[in-house]
Amino acid sequence: MALFRTFVLCCACLAQPGLAQPSPPTDGFDAFLSSCPQSLVYASSASASLPKLRFASGDDILRTVDTSGTMHSAVPRIGLWGDSHTASGHFVDAMLSAWGFGSTRALPASLPPALGLAGVRLPVRSQCLSAGWKLQTAHRANPNQGGFTPSLMHLSTSAPGEALWLDFGDWAAPHRLQSLTLRFAKADPQRALVLGLSVNHAPEALVSLTDPAHNTLQIRPPVGPLTSMRLRLVTGQLTLHAIDLSYQTPPKVLMDVFSSPGALASGWNQPGIRSMPVARYDLAIFQYGTNEAIGATFDPQAYTQSLRQSLRRFRAVTGNTRCVLIGPPDRASQPAVNPPYALRHMVINRIQDTLSRESGCQFWNWQTAMGANIARWASANPPLAQTDWTHLTGAGYAQSARLFAAAMPALAPAKPRTSGADN
Repeated sequence: MALFRTFVLCCACLAQPGLAQPSPPTDGFDAFLSSCPQSLVYASSASASLPKLRFASGDDILRTVDTSGTMHSAVPRIGLWGDSHTASGHFVDAMLSAWGFGSTRALPASLPPALGLAGVRLPVRSQCLSAGWKLQTAHRANPNQGGFTPSLMHLSTSAPGEALWLDFGDWAAPHRLQSLTLRFAKADPQRALVLGLSVNHAPEALVSLTDPAHNTLQIRPPVGPLTSMRLRLVTGQLTLHAIDLSYQTPPKVLMDVFSSPGALASGWNQPGIRSMPVARYDLAIFQYGTNEAIGATFDPQAYTQSLRQSLRRFRAVTGNTRCVLIGPPDRASQPAVNPPYALRHMVINRIQDTLSRESGCQFWNWQTAMGANIARWASANPPLAQTDWTHLTGAGYAQSARLFAAAMPALAPAKPRTSGADN
């Protein structure tokens, strides 16, 4: 049973006028304050040492602690894992709009810790990250490294004073962010871990997470919506896997995007990928293939074997959820340049089509939907593809998403569930 802590910033934790303020470590924190001047409005508190923490009970933590929490169990939820083609948001926004969610905001229930990662859209107004954090993605890790969750990336640091800051502002309006939950791990479970936390620009409070049985921390303000959070490592080592979000009023649909530039389906082959126990999806989308085609040689047999293993891991996490594979879009080699990417993408799409049926998923051939002619998309007015003949423009991704939604109308999220039962 996963154990859970809830941190509520209370009046007793606030600094009193005239009290001396403790000085945070000067290593990364001073540099962080210089690069992120907005965080200067936060003040450390001399009286903010180890506030009392309330423990939750029950296996399904968020449903037990917060009935309007991250799960929002009556709301359709979609998960998408892929590469740069779906990381920026253009494809996702147009897909949801085509499925009838254009007039309402689709909000995430879980975020990857992709702070500062170019090409990834995070639903925050502003963000800052000090220099001592290390982002590790599953597809770039040692094949036997392990330690990943379905977010397929983690953000870690062991240097005191390293900090991160998230400003949500009114981004989720009119739903308003009620709380967030950090899903974390420690390299050494027995090692002390203390964080400095500041919520909604309140003075910093210290929270001890030394107990090795705890790997989640829910953070919420005592009243009103959560608009900002700053985290500082005081002592220990922290590996952040995901950030779960809970809203004061549920949105029409929850949309989690775990795509990242350069991603490979083989990231799912990392050993021991742990399921996120509160994630129950109505639809899971698996979008890879472009980066697998890169290289001097491409072995279809080896790719088939690797993809089959990836899909087994993917289905072990997503269970019997409806799922669809999206193959790579068209790609053309520049004149006199090898390898023949268009042909490789055709082979990859055929393999994905076959293995999708083995996995109980549907398949959408993006390359075929484009007419297998990215050069024509690049010459359109306005252009639908970039001049690298690999990536599309924002308009091109939106057009692709509309083609996908039209081809897969049965994948549109169902009406909200009337009970909290999982699919």
